[in-house]
Amino acid sequence: MEVQQLVPLKSQPQFIDLRNVILSLFPDLRNLTPGVNVYVPEDILNMNVRKELFDIAKTLFNNNRRTVMRLAKEYFVDEIHAMYFMEYVYKFRKALSSLIFAPNYLGIVLHAVQSRRGREVTRIRRYYVIGVNDYVDGLFINEMRTLPPISFDVKEYDGIMISVSTDEDFRSYFGYDEDVLQQDAVLGVVSKYANTRYRVSGEIVFWLWNINDNYITSLFKEQVERYIAYLIADKLARVLIDHGFNIGLVRFSGNNVVIHLPGTLSGKLATWRSRDSDEIKVVKALAKIIGKYFTIEVMAEDNKRVIISDDTATVDVDFVFDLRRWGERRADLELRITLSKAIGSLATERTYEDMMRDIIDTVKDMLNNSERTDELIMGNHYIKIERGLPVNLTYEPKIKTKMLDPMLLTVYRPRTFLVTPRTKITIQHPQHGTRNISFDNTYALQIITTNISEEYPEKVNVIVLKKLLERVR
Repeated sequence: MEVQQLVPLKSQPQFIDLRNVILSLFPDLRNLTPGVNVYVPEDILNMNVRKELFDIAKTLFNNNRRTVMRLAKEYFVDEIHAMYFMEYVYKFRKALSSLIFAPNYLGIVLHAVQSRRGREVTRIRRYYVIGVNDYVDGLFINEMRTLPPISFDVKEYDGIMISVSTDEDFRSYFGYDEDVLQQDAVLGVVSKYANTRYRVSGEIVFWLWNINDNYITSLFKEQVERYIAYLIADKLARVLIDHGFNIGLVRFSGNNVVIHLPGTLSGKLATWRSRDSDEIKVVKALAKIIGKYFTIEVMAEDNKRVIISDDTATVDVDFVFDLRRWGERRADLELRITLSKAIGSLATERTYEDMMRDIIDTVKDMLNNSERTDELIMGNHYIKIERGLPVNLTYEPKIKTKMLDPMLLTVYRPRTFLVTPRTKITIQHPQHGTRNISFDNTYALQIITTNISEEYPEKVNVIVLKKLLERVR
């Protein structure tokens, strides 16, 4: 995919201290004295803020729309961001209730209420963040679900609260820990941390997790446990068939494997008149033939369950007596098989560990010898992953069923990859240029986006459509 290569166009940043920000926004204030008419110490008032953030904040007090539109187009990275600001922030500036400044971010809170039947009802509550683009001169704007709670109120004037926060708190609310500003970067996670979230380009975040064999185990754990129960169900089904039963559907229900014996129950066994003693007789009769091929560990007559074992595993078998449906003479009997939690089993542990070791070795071999190339498009970002392994894994067990359908174990995690120092990732974007990412160890990588409001992409779509309609007039 061809993407225009841009040369960074960052000019020398200009800053203005918070004291002058406040005095310029509210000229009626003659001075700010800590402990007298502001809530913070002198060092907070001396905090530097990017000048372009201050200039955009000033436009919210300017009623000349044409002038503000010209400034918005000048300050924001593109027309879409400028129009978003004009349509959804500037238009509702009368509802401005709070400005939260950080060195490279500006939070804007719009909040308005109206009286309805004697009580106040929220009419507008919106949160926006304007930040400095990391690659070229210009600002971006996002709408958030909320804004950082870790902020310090500085001064309230004319119903508008001026507060301060930090770049780190804003990044945390965007859903990442560190910015990657270099064109070529090697990412990693400090061993004492479980994970680190890197914003690598625009809204794209690489969420890296320290992993070991336990990670692969966690992916396949439920699948392996269900498959072991499936192996026992396969043997049980063959036992029932050998004794003359006709097997219906064999299916999964949660972690249970269900063997369906259609129309097995007749007479009062198929109705509400059935007694527990009658059903227990059925359980005992079936347990007698099952006991020829399995060891009966426990027979719990009160809840119609038997615990059985062989050299593969120990499982619980629950007998479920269905009621006949209206107009039918017979009802169904079901056997629900699941790995037993009541009794520890060396056979279960051995089968589980043998399967899991084979899975781990298989996945490691696939990862360490990967020569595959995967491509993703997220928004306007093109992402190419070379010599990684997507977590869309399929494993064919070596222990096979003899009667039931063969089963593959499949694990899928959206936009998640296993990466090693061999892995190379290229990210391309028309505005942000090209980034080349590699890794210092083996990790699980989840590719996500920054946290934004669900309404943000919808409102961008509205703006894009408006632009298209203007062209066809």
